Amino acid sequence: MQRLLFILLTGLCGVLNGLAPAERETPADCSENPYYAEANMALDWYAQNPESAPNYAQGYSHAVLDGAYDSLSAEGKVTPVPPACTVTVLTTTPLYEYLGGTSKGDLAVGTVGQLYGRSEDYAWWNVLIEGVGWGWVRAQDVALQPETEIDLIPIH
Repeated sequence: MQRLLFILLTGLCGVLNGLAPAERETPADCSENPYYAEANMALDWYAQNPESAPNYAQGYSHAVLDGAYDSLSAEGKVTPVPPACTVTVLTTTPLYEYLGGTSKGDLAVGTVGQLYGRSEDYAWWNVLIEGVGWGWVRAQDVALQPETEIDLIPIH
């Protein structure tokens, strides 16, 4: 029940990429949301080791799962999850709140962010810029890291 609730809430937040890491035949790649993968890895470990699972009456929040993953990873009990793909700003470009929305401000050349989603037509990338937050950038204004498989980036 807790896992189902976590999956539903994550999907509603627009960060669920449609396939849980445990269901993949290949390890997580840079097209997968690392926060989701880490939380799911912690849930999987607790499911296999119920005697070690915390007994929280209200379930597992993102904060609880983040802490659980960090502890399990430090102890070598789970495999580290690779970081999200990165985007690098090529020309001063606005960061938009949402597609068709207002600009949150301009990003300077060389700014690096994490890639979490795309528009259906591949013209926009949904990114997280540290210190600035979530937003959208035009695909033509940024470079993706070379190994990014853009068809695997979830549509947001």
